Amino acid sequence: MYERILVPLDGSELAEGALPYAEGIAKGMRSGSCIDHRLCTL
Repeated sequence: MYERILVPLDGSELAEGALPYAEGIAKGMRSGSCIDHRLCTL
């Protein structure tokens, strides 16, 4: 159904914990995953 899944990360442990779930979804849908890690400073 989807070709890619975007996984945004903010560097927190909670966000990192989402990676295995995103990987499982991507494998189940036979799609790739894109990890977007950004660091914003104000």
